[in-house]
Amino acid sequence: MEFKVKRSFLSIFVLNLVLVFLVCVSIPFAYNIWVFLVVFIICFGLLCLYNTSVIFASCKVEGNTLIYRTGVFKYEIDINTIQKVEKTRSYCPSLATSFDRIRIVTKKGDKHGFYYISVVDSDKLIDILQNGTAPKKEVEKEEKPVEKPKKTTSKKVSTKKNKQEIKN
Repeated sequence: MEFKVKRSFLSIFVLNLVLVFLVCVSIPFAYNIWVFLVVFIICFGLLCLYNTSVIFASCKVEGNTLIYRTGVFKYEIDINTIQKVEKTRSYCPSLATSFDRIRIVTKKGDKHGFYYISVVDSDKLIDILQNGTAPKKEVEKEEKPVEKPKKTTSKKVSTKKNKQEIKN
């Protein structure tokens, strides 16, 4: 089951603005061209990384696995390892493309994982994650096209009875 990723103009604009601001602020403080180039390359790289994560984000549930792709990153979360799922409006740094997020806490062995994702239909995703499995796809019945009877071109045999019916 695939979910549409939620994108917030405000979060995208704010992060892009911050990265461009860092480049602009670094210009007067760059006593050396190399310092400016390093800051510029880092900020430009982060800007490209974030914008590709906004454009190429996807979220789907296949079997017992939640697959969340954002930019060059791909997260595969086993639904059975999820301990807590909650809605949050956290502003913590993550690649989620909206401030309306779902926080997923997983535990595998001694390791805890925290994931922030943003989808349009978050209530449906939370239900699926808390129940532990994705709903089965309904098999759609293929409708066979109704065949039209073929027209036959056969000559009618005229009989006296048919001729009499036509006259009446």
